[in-house]
Amino acid sequence: MNEHVISRDFVSIGERQVHFRSAGSGPPLIMLHQSPRSSAELVPMMRILASRFLVIAPDTPGCGLSDPIQPADTEPTIDDFVEALIAFIDALGLERVAVFGSHTGAIIGVRLAYRYPDRIAALVANGIMLATPDERAEQTERYFPRFAPQWDGGHLAWMWSRLRDQLIFYPWYQRDPGHRINWEQSLEEIDEGALDLLDAGDNYRGAYLAVVSYAIAADLSLIETPSLLLVAKKDALSYYVDQYPALPEGVEVSVVPEFADIPHAALSFLLRHAPPLAQIARAGAGARRRLSSSFVDLGDGRVCLRSGTAANGKPFIVLHDLGASAAGLDVVLGGALGRRPVLAPDLPGCGESDGFGAVTPADIAKVILRLADALGLASFDLAAIGASAAIALAIRELAPDRVGAIVVADPMLAPADADAGFARRFVPDLTPDISGSHLFRAWNFLRDRELFFPWYDRSAQAIVALARPSRAVDLHRGLIGLLKARKVYAQQLEAALQCGTVQALDAPGVTILATPGSPARRTGLSCGALPDDRHQWGPALLRATG
Repeated sequence: MNEHVISRDFVSIGERQVHFRSAGSGPPLIMLHQSPRSSAELVPMMRILASRFLVIAPDTPGCGLSDPIQPADTEPTIDDFVEALIAFIDALGLERVAVFGSHTGAIIGVRLAYRYPDRIAALVANGIMLATPDERAEQTERYFPRFAPQWDGGHLAWMWSRLRDQLIFYPWYQRDPGHRINWEQSLEEIDEGALDLLDAGDNYRGAYLAVVSYAIAADLSLIETPSLLLVAKKDALSYYVDQYPALPEGVEVSVVPEFADIPHAALSFLLRHAPPLAQIARAGAGARRRLSSSFVDLGDGRVCLRSGTAANGKPFIVLHDLGASAAGLDVVLGGALGRRPVLAPDLPGCGESDGFGAVTPADIAKVILRLADALGLASFDLAAIGASAAIALAIRELAPDRVGAIVVADPMLAPADADAGFARRFVPDLTPDISGSHLFRAWNFLRDRELFFPWYDRSAQAIVALARPSRAVDLHRGLIGLLKARKVYAQQLEAALQCGTVQALDAPGVTILATPGSPARRTGLSCGALPDDRHQWGPALLRATG
């Protein structure tokens, strides 16, 4: 198999951003993932099809890193998803494409091909659900309950159990012998699905509701696009093959023995009906919103950047805490928008950024300076949150002529009596296990580190008396950042704590701000006031830079 490079990018469509992956060259092929996953699940298949096609896999609106079509408390229809997909195809400058869709993506693909036969050269629909009105009503009620973070972490138990149950029963909530299935997935795949569901949050329900509410049989009977209705025999949706309506000429049906047979069956069909060669064109992609995401290619990897619209003044770079991501800083960045150019990169190995082999503050600092070079930033001010203070100091040491003011918010410092193993004890074991206990270790770490310092010490001396615990929704965002950074968090934190000492921070040009309950106030550092409410952090950080 050729190992084609998978690129990642964002395209703006009005105020909404769509994240997508792409690879290869040739006729354009749009690939649509199932719910509640993201385009990440299609990467193995993309590598196969990229040998003959320009493969483009967007995250469905509301899933992965794509913004939802509408607010989470509304119910987009199947046609809303179709129109969003056509807008995406238009934004890339593509006239005519082939489409591969899996499960939810397959059903959206059918409606897309039915409504836009002049734009869709061929369709491969992998796994079609053809439910009766009663089945659709039942699934609407039971298949996709609301997903709301809870302080006690109960939503994590439901999520992990649901992801496991869907491999054993269909539908997942019908737990009896008559609904047993055998869908083989590795622990790694279940864990990846959990991350996707955490990213989507309650937005995961949107595409599910749209496809379950869609009476697909009539469109299947009238579809004009050359189509292949494809399914693996082991797929629970193979049950519906015998219920397909009479299909038009040009619509084929194929039941393959194994899931592994799907990419090659799809490739064979698509090669017979390939659209003309095309390339992605980004002109006319729509207006940029106030905060947007982008990838910056540094040659040996990509940095994901969260940034605000253009404004006058010196650029202001905000470094998130280690074990987090820039996505968790939106409330902080929002308070600084319109005053200065604001940029918040995902640090190497965190969020959506590649790792660059960067562990120490100096190595991470070099990546940030390369990012500044790529963006044409001659000088900038820095804000650092938590343990990233050591990175800000390393950036100034490497490029003192480029760094203006440095402001540090709630710096994390090892206790004065900490031994060499403090950092290793501080990071919980986040290795996935089949019971899902790693999710609870991560969740309780995030809760307890605000209430005790260090978080694993439950003694009276460790209580952070003035701490204001985060809301469950904020812990949820922190959990996503922590899980995405788990491969590098322990090493990066240990290296940062060796550099980010009290003496290092107590230096000219460094302003330290701390919330009332911050452990930084126990260190003897001179700390300015920082509100508990992170919505007020942006203006406070900017004021501290002068």
